[in-house]
Amino acid sequence: MVHYTPPSFQASAFNCPLCGAHSKQIWLDVKRHYPAGGVIGGKELTIAQCTHCNKLTFWLDRAMLAPASESVPFPNPDQHDEIKQD
Repeated sequence: MVHYTPPSFQASAFNCPLCGAHSKQIWLDVKRHYPAGGVIGGKELTIAQCTHCNKLTFWLDRAMLAPASESVPFPNPDQHDEIKQD
């Protein structure tokens, strides 16, 4: 069975919603790098970078903002091939 860990705020690793790999996430300190302090409309912006694909996920007040939706878990390897394709 393929292990799937959904994206979670400040988790050290999860399945990247962009590449699907279970990989370490590097959480970037937005407050340190931007004069506005990483605050948008009174809400705190946080960015995570996937160590597998190097792409970014954006989090606003602990909820993933982008990408807009996460990928679905991978199919169970015991399923028939025609079902896995869906």
